[in-house]
Amino acid sequence: MKKIFLLLLITYSSLAQTDKNKVSLTLYNPKKLKVAIYAYDKLYYKNDTLLATQSDTLLKKVVDFPEPRFVTMRVGNKMQSLYLDGSYNLRIYPSEYKVFDGWGSDINNYLNSYNSFVKTYQYKNIPLHQLEFNYFFEAMIDFEKRFEEFHKREIRTNKITNERVELLEKLGKLHALSLKANRYLPWLDSKDSVTHQELKKVIHEIHFLFDDKNTLEVFNSEYLSILNDYVTIEMRNTYNRLAKESNPDFLIPTYNYFNELKVNAILKEYLLAKMVLTALDAVNKFSAFNEIYDLCTDTYPNSSYTPIIDQKTTSYAEKMFSKNREAPDLSGSLADGKRVKLSDLKGKPVLIDIWATWCGPCMAQKPAIEKLQKKFTNITFLYISVDEDKNNWLQVVRNKMAPNALNIIQAPEEAQLMWKNYVALGVPRYMVINSDGKIVAARARVIELEGLLSTL
Repeated sequence: MKKIFLLLLITYSSLAQTDKNKVSLTLYNPKKLKVAIYAYDKLYYKNDTLLATQSDTLLKKVVDFPEPRFVTMRVGNKMQSLYLDGSYNLRIYPSEYKVFDGWGSDINNYLNSYNSFVKTYQYKNIPLHQLEFNYFFEAMIDFEKRFEEFHKREIRTNKITNERVELLEKLGKLHALSLKANRYLPWLDSKDSVTHQELKKVIHEIHFLFDDKNTLEVFNSEYLSILNDYVTIEMRNTYNRLAKESNPDFLIPTYNYFNELKVNAILKEYLLAKMVLTALDAVNKFSAFNEIYDLCTDTYPNSSYTPIIDQKTTSYAEKMFSKNREAPDLSGSLADGKRVKLSDLKGKPVLIDIWATWCGPCMAQKPAIEKLQKKFTNITFLYISVDEDKNNWLQVVRNKMAPNALNIIQAPEEAQLMWKNYVALGVPRYMVINSDGKIVAARARVIELEGLLSTL
């Protein structure tokens, strides 16, 4: 009898342990909205789709989820964060005011309200991203005060457990820091030392939020995009500085820059790994990359980030270093809804400019690209937007871009396919395709474009 009881106990414990590593998602979608839930890896490189549908059929899915973290839910063109943890049994009603029900609904209804709070917040009837610098920081004081009021109210309304309260407080602080950082990032290409110092302060504040690796990994895929942008822009700054000195080796100085930052070891490991991953998009030979890869893996021999870098290294070797590779097709829609495909443009060289209205560096470099367009009339300039807000894109296209420019915007699935086929991680991105549809440069820099286009 004791043996049977012990066997049952072991079996029950095993099942309980398994359940803790799974999340049950049930979707009620009577309006046939386009719904997708996906999770990025630890370095924001690749995402896995957990659920995707546009059907009104009741959909129930159980997914392996060994580590709690924030993921992304897209409903139509709107995005918001979800928080998933093992053993959650979450019912989702995307067309209802109260979107979530079931185990795990407390924190996710909070996040739904938080998403609305952030999107609708205005200071003196002006959205934060449109405020001038002198008003912006005044507004941030007000934003943080309003968030505190919102936070207390929603904690009570959704009956958030104590263990989640601290997590959500960090979320609010991180978002405020993100807003500040995003005001500085577009100006990092300039020589403004004040901007650099202010951004370093923001990064330093972030490192206080992430003093353990678990917390960093819970947040990183959804909320640390500012760190990813920071890495990319600092790499570009170092490259531009050394290029003027005719020194092509900019990766080691950039690596050293991040290695010398006064942040905790957990955040430093993330920044260095992200820098190594991003470096693959910035080099045209492996020798330059191998050196910083070895430095990083020697310093962090058991890093959980290394397999992600290795995966991309293999992919990059196969895709980006083969000469005259046929350019994978990509597509999008013009402002009037007409469809455009890269394959339709075969017969003329094409410069592809991948951009977004919210990307400061993209907008700052537009005048240089348009100047090239006027000079190289034999080349088609294809501007591909990855904006989620079509209205913002239309406004910029109509008011700030040349009327003869070929501007298209991509649906989310088109953008995702493009990122995959071109091993791309962010914007801006410039690619040169010859008249035969072969890739001449998969990751060109603005200062290189004139020389590349002159050869076509």
